[in-house]
Amino acid sequence: MTRIFVHAGFHKTGTKTVQQFLQQNGPILWPRTALVLPARLREVTTRLGFWYQDLPEPEMLDRWQAAMETFLRGLDLAPGKAGKPGRALIISAENMIGRMPDGSDPQPYPVAVDLLQRLLRALQVLPQPGEVTLYLSLRPHQQWLRSIHSHKALKDPGLRDDLDRFCERFGASSITEEAQRIAAALPETQVITRDIQTLAGAPFGIAQPFVDFLDLPPDALAQLTPPGHVYRSADPALVGQLIALNRSGLNREALAAARQRLIHGNELAGTDLSGKPR
Repeated sequence: MTRIFVHAGFHKTGTKTVQQFLQQNGPILWPRTALVLPARLREVTTRLGFWYQDLPEPEMLDRWQAAMETFLRGLDLAPGKAGKPGRALIISAENMIGRMPDGSDPQPYPVAVDLLQRLLRALQVLPQPGEVTLYLSLRPHQQWLRSIHSHKALKDPGLRDDLDRFCERFGASSITEEAQRIAAALPETQVITRDIQTLAGAPFGIAQPFVDFLDLPPDALAQLTPPGHVYRSADPALVGQLIALNRSGLNREALAAARQRLIHGNELAGTDLSGKPR
């Protein structure tokens, strides 16, 4: 049996931290588990999924599934030794369900169900039978919205809404409700959810659902490096300054330069996953 763990999102729920954990522990996991992280899917399926979100036509969805099937056929899930079971598979890539939400659609992830249904079909090219677990990581609603807004303020010179106006775009929609909608649309798939805030006390923190799936022997488990948590979002004060710049009427080149001067080396800009200032 091919055991498959699909971490499909959601954005801004610690996905980069757990992906770094998986990558860092890759040498320990490799004999038992194949890892597929965002960089491996970026050119294969992410771009097609975004195109489908912009132009939701069946042909584009067919192309997405075909690209995923081609990619999956290239994975090596053979056992390391004769007589041993084949390797499991972990896929962690939040863009598999579409772009990071911006509140422009009544549903945060309008194409998530379409893409996940096609992903489940594509996974059938792997050695069967297959056992798929779909994992959706969550966080409290207001924290999630604040994190998305902060991220977009750092990345998007077109964002002019302050946090309150940005939150209004989303209405009452939440990722908890989105997870319920996705699970209801995939009744034959095991769908699990975890609020990352409740995982803080687990031995491996927000990576605990992955460790539980891996079911490693004690000697391998003892070798795992727990995930760090060095990433820090931008301070609200800087976010406000960036929004003010975006509203200033500067031309594109001047705005880009002004934003870069404000962000680079600014202690309010937060840190990346390595703990370094942006």
